[in-house]
Amino acid sequence: YVFDSTNPATTELATMIACRTLTSTEDVARLVAAGADSKADLYIIFGSDDKKLVNLLSLAIDSENFTNPVFWHDDKQLNLPIWPSRELQRVVLEALIAYGADVNGGRAEPHPLV
Repeated sequence: YVFDSTNPATTELATMIACRTLTSTEDVARLVAAGADSKADLYIIFGSDDKKLVNLLSLAIDSENFTNPVFWHDDKQLNLPIWPSRELQRVVLEALIAYGADVNGGRAEPHPLV
């Protein structure tokens, strides 16, 4: 993925979400206290001109059948690891929302979780 941020804490938060290495609400709180933006977006790059914009909250969501989350663009896909448990995923999602992540993905009209 490509992340357009000069803030190391936001970059670390995005990386830890993508790699599923956050372990608690305290991890999110520590990174936000260091300046991480829980509302940040990033581009997933699928090729030289193929990219998809996603927000950190969307990136943190596993598929409903608890398989690897997949992001598609045209015929290319990115498979992320799954969270070690549903409970940890819930804790991370709730922490991101508590620290300002937009459940409507920054859209004016409600479209929950882009």
